[in-house]
Amino acid sequence: MRGASPDLVRRALAERDPLPGTAGFAGELDGRLVRDVLGRQPLFSERADPARWSFDHRDLDDPVAVPAGRA
Repeated sequence: MRGASPDLVRRALAERDPLPGTAGFAGELDGRLVRDVLGRQPLFSERADPARWSFDHRDLDDPVAVPAGRA
């Protein structure tokens, strides 16, 4: 997780708080990819294998951006 602690992100998701007071967050949380509603942290997954992901699109062969607000 980048930009916020996993606990803060879990709380934001549980409370449906789109702006939990961070500079954005993105990453894997409990087996799923999450990205804040404004998309302030980059997050990409491999088109053919969404389980492969990175904060840098250059790490993947065929990256797609994880949409902002994804949980």
